[in-house]
Amino acid sequence: MIEIADEPLKDNVEAARARNRIDVRKFAVARLAPKKYGGHISDDVQGNTLNFQPAVLVRVVGDGPASLAMR
Repeated sequence: MIEIADEPLKDNVEAARARNRIDVRKFAVARLAPKKYGGHISDDVQGNTLNFQPAVLVRVVGDGPASLAMR
């Protein structure tokens, strides 16, 4: 992959072809050795936790239950 990335390119078509060749090799390696080269998703929930309270805006239109009964 390093040799493909380092070879000089003449135009955008060659650049796209080289990118595709590298992506195919990365895909194949990730399937052959997923623990080492696969996408790493971390489920580590330790660390700084924020006490986050979302702001909620409730908007009431009308005169209350009387306006709903007339509809």
